[in-house]
Amino acid sequence: MGLALPVLGVVDLVLVPLTTHAGEWPEPRVPRNPLVERHTGLGDSLLPWAAAVLLVAVLLWRTARRTRLPQGENTGRVPAAVLSVHLLPRPLSTALLRSRPKPDVRPWRRISHVTARSMGRPALGVGLVASPRPPLAARCWSWQVNPTMGVRAMMSPVAAGVDGSAESLAAAAWAAREAVRREWPLMLVHAVNWHPREENDEVAYAMRQNVARRVLRQAEARVRTAAPGVQPVLAQVEGPATTALVEVAERSELLVLGSRGLTGFAGFLVGSVARGVVAGARRPVVLVRAEEDEADEHLPAGDGSASTRTGYRDVVLGLDVGDPCDDVMEFAFEAARLRRARLRAVHAYHAPGPLGLGAGDIALIDEPRRAEEWQGFLSAVLQPWSDKYPEVQTLATAVEDKASNALLRAATGASLLVVGRRLAERPVRARTGPVTHAALLHADCPVAVVPHE
Repeated sequence: MGLALPVLGVVDLVLVPLTTHAGEWPEPRVPRNPLVERHTGLGDSLLPWAAAVLLVAVLLWRTARRTRLPQGENTGRVPAAVLSVHLLPRPLSTALLRSRPKPDVRPWRRISHVTARSMGRPALGVGLVASPRPPLAARCWSWQVNPTMGVRAMMSPVAAGVDGSAESLAAAAWAAREAVRREWPLMLVHAVNWHPREENDEVAYAMRQNVARRVLRQAEARVRTAAPGVQPVLAQVEGPATTALVEVAERSELLVLGSRGLTGFAGFLVGSVARGVVAGARRPVVLVRAEEDEADEHLPAGDGSASTRTGYRDVVLGLDVGDPCDDVMEFAFEAARLRRARLRAVHAYHAPGPLGLGAGDIALIDEPRRAEEWQGFLSAVLQPWSDKYPEVQTLATAVEDKASNALLRAATGASLLVVGRRLAERPVRARTGPVTHAALLHADCPVAVVPHE
């Protein structure tokens, strides 16, 4: 073996030049380095994968920018494009998510989102409007309902607007009791109005969210005290309070708001939001004063003390015999039936002067002049509804007085006052009439305003 290596070396020196082409010398052999070859192969194999990952990331980014929630549906989950972004490395996924556009929260936009907090059961969607470009797909209309209440109850809850004030808490408690009476779900709504400068401010957004959660939880605690069996849904809407609450009223059977409480003029101070909602809503709206308590709805005990075990006080209905409305009367009769209370229907009239008819009394020629005849007209208008609700005791009262004065006197000590509001042909001209306005300002009980054609 000692001579084998030199011999092989000599043979190599002799044979290699002979096997090469004339005039060419073979390239020198480079020593093999396995470590270098392994790293070189790894880089060559990762290059196609890196290009593929980059291509997928670009496609996901373009898809995420175009992702929108379907109008009229509630998915309740994040779109697949957004979920796929989170599968990428953290720096790349963070950059892609931050590059998505902010939600459009301009005041003239519709309600942008509602967040529902689960109360022990899964949330069920009801198919409402979502944001044009939500930052997360969880921003959608979604609330929890009792499955035993049926589809109609799921679609039409009792909603209460809350803002942390004493009157809004009283409204939430009243709405909870009404939800129990009607066997409907309850939704507590808080409206957040964004300033244009705060659209892209993450700190301001987080602060608003914390305030909204605190307000909703405070109202939830009040509801659980007033009606322990009610499981409210907490919802947040973006936009001006009046516009947002009008949108909520459109998707509810009943909207409950708070009045500002007693003023120095023996009346209630109705806020601009409540006035705007009452004037613009096409569904019944109830205003509750800040001092309203459950005992105020019930008759006093035998010793004159407040009690919640006695029967309900009367439900008062303001009715115009010349222009009766079925929606208003149905609401009043149903409220009296649920409370097992008596319904008092009040109509006010003016008799013509005894010395003849003036220029403004021409329309009074064919009208009756005696209270008995007005009473008969009122009873005739109520008779079909009395037949439909035989369990409701009805008391018809026709008085010669201004409508607002007669209605406020009858509402003293009542559990609920029901008045109507004629819908305007143009939404811009929406307003409340003088009788409804007087009832909102001076009635000392909850006032239900029922819009009608």
